[in-house]
Order: sequence, then structure tokens, then C-alpha cells
Amino acid sequence: MFPTLNEILSFDQTHNIQDVIKNYDEASVHAMGCVARVGEWSSRNLRLSYSNGIFPWPHEGSEDLWFCPVLRGVIDFKSLHIPQRLLRQIKKTNYEVKFNHSFSEVIKHCQTQVRKNQTGSWIKEDLIQAYIDLHREGMCHSVEVWEEGELISGLYGVGIAGYFSAESVFSKKSNYAKYALLETIKTLQAQGLEWMDVQMLTNLSRNFGAYSISRSEFLRRVQESAWQPTSPLIV
Repeated sequence: MFPTLNEILSFDQTHNIQDVIKNYDEASVHAMGCVARVGEWSSRNLRLSYSNGIFPWPHEGSEDLWFCPVLRGVIDFKSLHIPQRLLRQIKKTNYEVKFNHSFSEVIKHCQTQVRKNQTGSWIKEDLIQAYIDLHREGMCHSVEVWEEGELISGLYGVGIAGYFSAESVFSKKSNYAKYALLETIKTLQAQGLEWMDVQMLTNLSRNFGAYSISRSEFLRRVQESAWQPTSPLIV
């Protein structure tokens, strides 16, 4: 039986989350990095989890779980790779970027996005509500790509505890998910961030140079971050 999120994070503040997770490794954490079971989906628990480098990832047919993977996907902006073909495509495309304009619509599109080799969605209705509540509290954000008045693509993620964690992205047209991720990166760079969390590596994130770091390195980055957001992305 996995511990609850509150159980795994009920530790003396002289210890860090890496030490606490190690206590559960042999008994509870499998290769994907499962560290706790959900008590309830709420904005409070989302704040608590992301502040400690943990994110929700429900799996169909199993209990709702929290993860802190042994290997964590990140994009370091100093080694950012932007495909030249993508830049040429952008010059031919007339799109508008909006931040936090239609957050609920973005997350619901992410829920219903058809994905290769995937049935259903991990984004459950009660989890959607928790993210919407976190958005209203100013800690969950959407980056939206609009064209001729229509929302074509969007990405949502959590900005908390000194870093930004991208959660999911949807797209109605080819390549527009790349536009959403690129605009997210550009905005975070303008705010002074040097990296972002993408959780697990995907073909999309690899296009921009994403790679994996160890859990201990990731948690060290989270603990050492001192990001003070100032741009429209984080309002």
C-alpha cells in the first residue's frame, strides 16, 4: 500500500523530500517513480505536491497516484534547440498568443485530445476542478495559440516553488503544439527562468532539446530556485 501524500510529506523541516522519498523507495516506489496515493484531488494538495517536485498521474484501473520519477524530463534554456524548419513555418503562420484567457477550455481540450497508443485520459473530472481552483489561486496557467478567433492549441502547467512544470498540451492542427511549447519557453526565459520541467520525455519536448536528469538533481533544482514571476503568464 502506498502512503498518502500527507504521510510522505509529514516530515521534520530539517530533512528534505529526497530523504523522505528514499524511506519509501524499496517498499513503494516502482520504476516510474510512484511515491504516494491520493487522499483527494484539491488545489491544496496540488500546491503541496508541486512545491516538493511531485505531480499527479492517475492510471486507469488503479488507485490515483502521485509521482516523482527517478528520471525527470527537463529543458535547459541555455541548450535550447529550435528546429530551423519550425522557425520557417512560424514565419508563414499568423497566430496570436494569449495567456490564461481560456484556461478551462485548454485543460478540457487536453483531456479529450486523441493521443497515439493511449486510450482514455489521465485528466479526470475532479482533477480538472482542482487545477481550475489552482488557476484561480494564481498558480496554474495556460499558454494559448489562437488563429482567426479560434483556440487551436494550448498548454497548461503549474508555476510554483521557483519552477514551471508543463502538464499537458493539445493541438487541433499539425505543429501547433510546438508553437505552444515554444511560446511557453520564450515567456519563461523573459521572466529569468533557466529551465522548465516537462516531467516525462516526449517527441514534442525532445524537439526542443529535453533530456532526463536524476530525481535528486531535479529536487535540488527545485529547492534552490528563487523565481519571482512577473509576466502575464503567471498572473
